[in-house]
Amino acid sequence: MTERGHIKLRTATIQDLPLLLHWDEQPHVIASDPDDEWGWESELKKTPPWREQLVAELDGRPIGFVQIIDPEKENHTIGAMCHPTFGPLTFGSANRPILAGDTAPK
Repeated sequence: MTERGHIKLRTATIQDLPLLLHWDEQPHVIASDPDDEWGWESELKKTPPWREQLVAELDGRPIGFVQIIDPEKENHTIGAMCHPTFGPLTFGSANRPILAGDTAPK
């Protein structure tokens, strides 16, 4: 039997800002939504009860980001950014492209 890694979701914090900005600068992320502006610095500081912003980690290594919202409270889709090796994850409106991240900055 092959042992598999463990994926953990944790709350995104302001300490994740460099990583999220790095992922946002990757060509495949820009190509998926060239006009996207998340405002990471301000959004990471907000914690409304109807939204979760999570970083996915595989064996402690960041591989993606997911935002879960109550669509009744926020007029955005639920989306995800993830490492291309693991493939995209997305939920929500089809009018918003899937975001895909890249590896963490070195």
